[in-house]
Amino acid sequence: MLLSKSVDQATLEVEEEQELEEIRKYKYEYHKRRQLEDGDWQQEVKREIQRIKIKNKALENARMKRKQ
Repeated sequence: MLLSKSVDQATLEVEEEQELEEIRKYKYEYHKRRQLEDGDWQQEVKREIQRIKIKNKALENARMKRKQ
C-alpha cells in the first residue's frame, strides 16, 4: 500500500511538472506573439499618422490656393 502511494505521488509530481512546463511554454509564446502584434500595431499607427499629415498638408495647400 505504501509503495503504491509513493508511486502515485511520484506520478502526480511528474505530471504536475509537465503541466507547469507547458504553461511556461504557452506564456512565453503568448508574450512573443503580443510583442509582434504590438510592433505591427505601432507601425500601423505611424503609417496612419503619416497619412493624416499628408492629407492635412494637401488641405492646407488647397485652402491657400483658394485665398489667392
